[in-house]
Amino acid sequence: YSGLSKTSDDAIRYYGRKRFSTGLGITQPSQLRFVKYFETVLKGKIKSPNIKLLKEVKMYTMPKLSMNALKPFIKLATLKNFTTIYDGRNDEVTISYVRR
Repeated sequence: YSGLSKTSDDAIRYYGRKRFSTGLGITQPSQLRFVKYFETVLKGKIKSPNIKLLKEVKMYTMPKLSMNALKPFIKLATLKNFTTIYDGRNDEVTISYVRR
């Protein structure tokens, strides 16, 4: 990232020499993958993060309630620990019916 090394392999070797007497600083496959991934991001080969935009949610069955009582919302959470990343309870919702 600092530009000290031209490639991820050079950076990994440099880190290993400076940090450990064995010369092996990064040995875990996940660490190696991340360093290589980061290199591709820095070189502009891939964009990071890959952001997705949720445009619509279609509900094909709706509860039988009056329109004034029906207030659907979307709540998104992470799979790892179910931390809420979006809660749309206070957002304006447009309800339209889709017939199959």
